[in-house]
Amino acid sequence: FLWPIALSHKTILLANSEHSRNEFLRQIDSCANVRLLYNPIDSSRFNPDGPGLKKREILVIYSGRLEKGKNLQKWIEIASYVHAAMPATRFEIYGQGSLAEMLQRQIASQHAEEYIALKGFRKDIENIYRMADVFMFLSEYESFGNVVVESILCCTPVIASPIPVMKEIFQDYPQFVLNEKEDFKEQVLSKLRQLDELKKLTSCAREKFVNRFSVNQHIESLRNIYNGFE
Repeated sequence: FLWPIALSHKTILLANSEHSRNEFLRQIDSCANVRLLYNPIDSSRFNPDGPGLKKREILVIYSGRLEKGKNLQKWIEIASYVHAAMPATRFEIYGQGSLAEMLQRQIASQHAEEYIALKGFRKDIENIYRMADVFMFLSEYESFGNVVVESILCCTPVIASPIPVMKEIFQDYPQFVLNEKEDFKEQVLSKLRQLDELKKLTSCAREKFVNRFSVNQHIESLRNIYNGFE
């Protein structure tokens, strides 16, 4: 009710994804002037160069808030399923949030402590991306998804849920996104068994992401918006 009162025909709003823009137009004001401006990601920090980890195991990680909507219970279920089929897999969850204790209990109830670990917050998360083989992101909803872009910039493949913004981010690389019509567990298992192909694709995606989500691109888009004011 208040949005139409607050907005004028000169108001310009910024959305960090086409999905966010479409949701605003659909739910708030279909006539609003909403411009797309992707979040900038620092590719000088998030890059493949840095300490890696030589290992025989496949390391699958998550990084982000441990909160509702991130689908972390499903994440742990899939991790257990994959490990049963591929014992040379290990899973680590990075971040903090209100679900930490509940997730730890779930891991214990599945007797999965040896291969699934809650690792807490890491300030140098770029090093974790570099050590990982795959970033698995199963969130149920997002306005954007900085972490998946950061992972690609570090040349770490992503397996993402088929929510609108993931499809948008990976519009040229649908191989990183799960199919909502097929079983997630089997799809994740299949993608991990074809990990070399995902890694090759990640190198190609990184080249485009460096420009598409760059700080310079963000600044230039902002400049164009401000220059457009009368």
